[in-house]
Amino acid sequence: CSTVHDEFCRMVRDEQIPMELALRTITSNVASRMGLSGRKGVITPGADADLVVWDDALGISKVFARGKLAYSEKRPLLKGGFE
Repeated sequence: CSTVHDEFCRMVRDEQIPMELALRTITSNVASRMGLSGRKGVITPGADADLVVWDDALGISKVFARGKLAYSEKRPLLKGGFE
């Protein structure tokens, strides 16, 4: 997971790729290639509601997994397949 986040930050900071485009490379593009379009990688009714909230420095602030707060304040809140 940290590798994906690191690559996203590199694209935005170092390569100056617009955040919207960089985000697609780790969300909807991947979901599409894996046959998960409409369920993963998008914010739309019926999708899984997996969301990452970044702070101003692109650090991970919160993570929602299937609509439930899974990570906040630098600690996991859910146990199982989410950490």
